[in-house]
Amino acid sequence: MLGRTSDSIARSHTVAIETEEVGHGIINDLAEQREALGRTRERLGETDEELSRSKKLIKSIYRRIFADKFILIGIIVLEVIGLFVVIYWKYLR
Repeated sequence: MLGRTSDSIARSHTVAIETEEVGHGIINDLAEQREALGRTRERLGETDEELSRSKKLIKSIYRRIFADKFILIGIIVLEVIGLFVVIYWKYLR
């Protein structure tokens, strides 16, 4: 009976050691995953900053396009008015 108890204790001890080794392996894996998540979080922050800069740049481009179109329309209107003035002076007067 003492021999069986000793064998049972030895098996329990072996299982405990194996369980501890698996636990250490899991802890190491979790530590690596934590580091990977940290790096991913940093990259995500950098990407967010780049997107913010890109949005600002796109808004600036849209403003410049709008201003250029407005100036172009103004120039066309002035040329049409000038054309009508020349036609009025040349033919109607």
